[in-house]
Amino acid sequence: MALSSESTSFTLDNMGRFLCNTLQEARDSAGQSVGGRTREFDVIIIGGGTFGSVVAEHLFIADTTRSRRILVLEAGPFVLPEHVQNMPFMGGAPDMRIPWANHPALNYAGLLFAVGGRSLTWGGWSPEMLDEELTCVAALDAGRLRPAAPAQGYFAQASRQIGVKDTNDFIYGPLHVALRKQLHDGLKTPGNETGFAFADLLDHPAVRYPDPGEPPLDAKLLRDWLGLPASDTTPLVDLQDLFKLEAPSRSSPRRYPAFSD
Repeated sequence: MALSSESTSFTLDNMGRFLCNTLQEARDSAGQSVGGRTREFDVIIIGGGTFGSVVAEHLFIADTTRSRRILVLEAGPFVLPEHVQNMPFMGGAPDMRIPWANHPALNYAGLLFAVGGRSLTWGGWSPEMLDEELTCVAALDAGRLRPAAPAQGYFAQASRQIGVKDTNDFIYGPLHVALRKQLHDGLKTPGNETGFAFADLLDHPAVRYPDPGEPPLDAKLLRDWLGLPASDTTPLVDLQDLFKLEAPSRSSPRRYPAFSD
């Protein structure tokens, strides 16, 4: 017997109802007592979009006692459990609207107003600012974003939290290798149309933000990450430049809790 999807407060099925709670339910949960202690929230995050969700997960995972209660307040619905491109079908789309003021001359559907935000439909890179782009940032803030090595700042933290420190696992194959090689050769040409040389480009986050215990990025490992055969004879310096062009991964699974118990 075929059953139609149930319309709930959050979704067109029962998933959102089990994963999300109304504001009144969240308030009621904070008033409960367990072991003689009330269960107030330790952290309240305003907005469960792209960054609010990641911050909520980071704060929860960083708590080794797993006792921290985090409330994420999101006005939009819960529409997808993960990245839309990972779904087995493409039926429906998140509720897109302009969250400030609608204007008939604005030919734009608006931001993703939902739990998970724009991260639900991202399909590209998350590039870090180049050194020349940081010149418009105050010196103090630039130092916090990317301090001199070996110190690691906010860019390093963000790279780990959104998963770009890993090389991509969803863009690969002969066509990808050929296009990357063509871009590499073009950038090696003096005075190329991009105006960039490899010296202007940042190393891959895996190079700049090593973690303790990680193996050195030698030619063998780079060939493997770049999808090149073991018999490849590309010099190490060129492998390092090719790795600068590799798309960082953002496919690491993320959770978007409405609030955590």
